[in-house]
Amino acid sequence: LGLRPQEETLSQQLKIGKSQDGFLLELHPKLGPAETASQGIYLAGTSQAPKDVRESVAQALAAAAKAGALLAKDVIEKEPLTARVDPTFCNGCMLCVPVCPFGAIEQLGKVKEGKVRVIEAACMGCGNCSATCNHDAIAMPYFTKEQILAQIDAALAEHPEEKVLVFTCNWCSYAGADQAGIEKIQYPPSARIIRTMCSARFEGDFVDQAFERGVGAVLVTGCRLTENGSDCHYNYANKYTAKRFGLWQKKWTRRGIALERFQLQWISASEGKEFAAKMREMHEAVQDYLAFRHEGEPDE
Repeated sequence: LGLRPQEETLSQQLKIGKSQDGFLLELHPKLGPAETASQGIYLAGTSQAPKDVRESVAQALAAAAKAGALLAKDVIEKEPLTARVDPTFCNGCMLCVPVCPFGAIEQLGKVKEGKVRVIEAACMGCGNCSATCNHDAIAMPYFTKEQILAQIDAALAEHPEEKVLVFTCNWCSYAGADQAGIEKIQYPPSARIIRTMCSARFEGDFVDQAFERGVGAVLVTGCRLTENGSDCHYNYANKYTAKRFGLWQKKWTRRGIALERFQLQWISASEGKEFAAKMREMHEAVQDYLAFRHEGEPDE
């Protein structure tokens, strides 16, 4: 016997992610236990996880304090991470509208004839719409396509074949890398980490550029995603990462990239050991690739 989480109707209505156990997902287990990724929505009691009365009351007081502080403000501040649409590039395909986890993209007019508008108050800045757009009409402030491609070029400027390019999300896998450092867990220096707010921001052009520059291996990481739920702070946005990765892997496998050199791994914020172990595994894959390439070179 155990406490069963509520059906998905509430999480879908409020656009809140759910944990692997099916309960509503908090912003951060330590720094934001009563908050959610959606500003203005707070958690208390067994909506977030099984709790006793004392813990439920304590979290309820924290949620009430957060809500009171928000309502007391004359102006509500928001992180400047919302998507920006360039109407000169938008062709009205509307592909971005259904993929927004928060319903923050409004369709204006018919497909191929109209445009789209970002509802800034609802946008959480995951970047899934930007990765979906085939015309580069949607930009993510501080994580623009040009900025990320420049990071890739800088990371692979010297001896790219010896590097492991690691795409991480802000909330989980990047925090997992940070946790490995906090715990002083050693892993090979071949890793080159690139951070975005969510793994759903990663797009095929990033992977293409990495392999075209001769990278040894690419690892795409993000919050944990299972059949039972997801740790993604952007309402299951990482399910799009999983779908896209399958397409990318097929593409580069056909071009001769071994599966060991291009992988997807879900890593939570507390899994520093797991992150370091994966870095060692990817480093070994690069060493095997270098050895194989060296064997194929003609003797002088």
